[in-house]
Formats: sequence, C-alpha cells, structure tokens
Amino acid sequence: MVTPDPVPNSEVKLVMFVSVLSLMGTHGAVYFYFLIRYIIKPFLLCFLMRITKSRTGLFVQFLLIVLVWSSPFWLSWKFIVLGIFVYYLQLIIFKEDFFTKRNFGTKARGEMTFYSFILEKIGINIDRKRMQLISDYLFPWIILAIAYYLQIVRII
Repeated sequence: MVTPDPVPNSEVKLVMFVSVLSLMGTHGAVYFYFLIRYIIKPFLLCFLMRITKSRTGLFVQFLLIVLVWSSPFWLSWKFIVLGIFVYYLQLIIFKEDFFTKRNFGTKARGEMTFYSFILEKIGINIDRKRMQLISDYLFPWIILAIAYYLQIVRII
C-alpha cells in the first residue's frame, strides 16, 4: 500500500488519499496518487501558476480534465456515459461550459477552451472554434471508447 509523504498540511493529502482508496480500490488509489504527485503537481507549479491570473479556477479545471481523461482506468464505463450525458445536458440547457466561462470570461461559445488556452501558451496556434468542437464532441467519445475497451473487451 502506498502512503503519502510527510509534508506540511499532510492531513488534507492523507484524507484525500484514504477517500480515493476506499472508492477505487488499491490499484486505482495508487494510480491516482502517482498522477497527483508526479504529473499534476509539477505541471501546475512549473506552467500554470506562471501564466495565469486566476490560479484557483484553472487549477480546478485542470484537475477536472485530468480526472476525466484518467477515468477509463478507475471509473466504470457506465458512469462515464452518465458524465457525458450530464455534460451535454449542461451544454443544451445553459449553452456554455461553466468552468470555461468563469476562467476565461468568454461571451460567445467557442471563443476559448482550456485546450486551446494551453496550446496557445506553448506556441501552437489553433482554430478555437474547431478545438471547441473537438473537445465537446470527439474527446468524450474517445474517453468512453477507451473505457469500454479496457473494461469490456480486455476486462481489466
């Protein structure tokens, strides 16, 4: 079993680790801990914190995106279908993504997404409207396909 490193404010880290362990089982918790410690934290410290003013909002959105992309490994594909449904319901009813509107203050749909923000910051110019369509209508189905393959076809 993996235990968190002793650091200041380690109680929060320990509570999060124990709750993740109880929800996902041992393998999922180890994966989640590795993801937080060696991928998310260094990325945020080295990249996001230097280029943005709204650090908290971007951190939450980044964490949510990482959890969504890692969900095929620790979440049942049935819950992923439910998440896609809820996401599309949000787009149909409110005509916007709450995190993107809060972080970037966009007026019209398709002006900015988190993916286009990151790509533009590292120097890759991309059509924002196309990126919005890809992130809304292609990425969720790719995530679902990965989860379905891993959980049904390969049976992990």
